[in-house]
Amino acid sequence: MKPSRSKLEQELRQQITLGKRLLVLGILLMLVGTYFCVQTKRQLASTSRASGRIVEIEKEQLQKDVVYYPVFSFADSAGKTHVIHTRTSQTRTWSGSNKHYHVGDAVEVLYPPGDPESARLNNLFAVWGWTLVFGGIGLILVIVGIVMWYGAATYPMDKLASPEDQRTEPK
Repeated sequence: MKPSRSKLEQELRQQITLGKRLLVLGILLMLVGTYFCVQTKRQLASTSRASGRIVEIEKEQLQKDVVYYPVFSFADSAGKTHVIHTRTSQTRTWSGSNKHYHVGDAVEVLYPPGDPESARLNNLFAVWGWTLVFGGIGLILVIVGIVMWYGAATYPMDKLASPEDQRTEPK
């Protein structure tokens, strides 16, 4: 049995409301992603770069998977050597064999000139991670919200009256 027209209208109104909420949430998340993008660009403009090497790979067991964190060393502009234990990882693996970094690999390091202990590897997620997370999720929510809202708002109600509704309507 098909739902009645009033029930269908109620469900479509709920879908429109949900679509609008997802759209607003997506826009807010995209704004947060934009904020992180602007901050990252500012930081990169004043960041020093150095060549470094992976000196160790730290392994951590997390429930069913293993995460590998690279430890790297580099010399700052004053020639002082620093060893950094990073907590940012692109080396997540479930099989244990697909590590991104290996001991001895040459890497590019980014660090604030006055704070070399805050150095990080110059890779996509370490630099742009928050921008990608917030912007990506926001974009997905915007698209889903628009599709839900538009789909419900343009639903052809006049063609979908249930048999009960057709019997009760005057002819």
